[in-house]
Amino acid sequence: GETSPSSPLKDLNYSNPATSPPIISPIPFWAMMETPRAILSASSIASHPSIQGLILGTNDLSKEIRLRPHSHKATRSGLSTSLQVTILAARAYNKLVIDGVYNHFNDDEGFREECNQGKEWGMDGKTLIHPNQLSAANEIFAPSKEEIEYARRVLDCWEAVSSNSDEQFTGVAVLNGLMIEELHVESARKLLERANAIASFESS
Repeated sequence: GETSPSSPLKDLNYSNPATSPPIISPIPFWAMMETPRAILSASSIASHPSIQGLILGTNDLSKEIRLRPHSHKATRSGLSTSLQVTILAARAYNKLVIDGVYNHFNDDEGFREECNQGKEWGMDGKTLIHPNQLSAANEIFAPSKEEIEYARRVLDCWEAVSSNSDEQFTGVAVLNGLMIEELHVESARKLLERANAIASFESS
C-alpha cells in the first residue's frame, strides 16, 4: 500500500529522524511507491534504515496522476519524473529500486523494451505478473557477457597503469581512447560482484 503519513512507517519515525531516533524494524520493509504522496516523500522513505528497497507501483501511480491509457509501445513519458525521482532517492541511500509491472504479458517484445529502458535508467529489476516474463527479466537485468568482459578490461587496464613503477600514476587510465577514473573502476567491481553472485546462486 501507500507509504504515507498514515502507514506503519510513520510509527518508525521515518519522516523526522532529527527529533527522535528511528525505530529499526527486525523485518526489512520494501516500500510501494504508488501515489503522488509517496513519490514526493521518496527521499524520506528511502532514508529510513528499515527500508531495504523501493518498488514502483506504476499501475496505481498512473491512475493517481490521471495518465491516459497507453499502448504496448508507450515511452512512459508521463511516469518518467516519478520513476527517476524514486531511482534518485534509492541511490542516495544505497537502496534497491524495482520497476513496475508490464501489463501486456503476451507481448515479449514490448516487455523486453521496457526492461531495457528500466535498466538504462538505473533500475535493479522488475516486478512481474506472469511466469513467461521471468526468463527475459533475468536475462536483461543480469550483467551481459559484453558488460562483464568490459568490466574485466577496465580492471585490467587500471591495474596495469596504477602498478606501473616506471611512470607516476595520475589517477587516470585510458582504455581504447576512453578515460578511466576510480569511479569507473568501482562500477566495474560492483558489476562483477553482481555477476559472481548470480552465477553462485544459479549453481547452488
